[in-house]
Amino acid sequence: MYRSRPKGSLDDDVLQFLSSMQHDQSILEYDILGSEAHSIMLHEIELITRSELRKILSALEAARKNNALIKTEGFEDVHEALEAFVIGKAGMDSGGKMHSARSRNDQVVLDIRISCEMT
Repeated sequence: MYRSRPKGSLDDDVLQFLSSMQHDQSILEYDILGSEAHSIMLHEIELITRSELRKILSALEAARKNNALIKTEGFEDVHEALEAFVIGKAGMDSGGKMHSARSRNDQVVLDIRISCEMT
C-alpha cells in the first residue's frame, strides 16, 4: 500500500498489519549499501547531479555510522524509514530522488541477497 495515497495517517492497527519493521532491522545495513550503489548508478546515468549524490551519500553514511538515528516508529518498513531519514538530511529535492527507477521489491530482493552472501 502506497502511503502517499491515503489521506491523513494510517490507523495504528492497519500500520501494524502492513509493517514488516520487526523483521527488517536485520537488513537495514544491506539496504544502506544497496541505496548507495543505486544512487551512484543514478549519477552515472545522469539522473541525479554530483551535488545531489553527495547529499544522498552523506546521509546514507550518517545512517551507517549510527543507524539508531533512523526512526522506525510509524513507518511501514525499513526502506521507508531510511528514505525518510535521507530526505530529512539531504532534503526532498535530493533525497527524494534516491529511489528513482527502483521498486520496493527490488530493494527487498537485493537486501536479502546481500544478507545471504554475507553470512
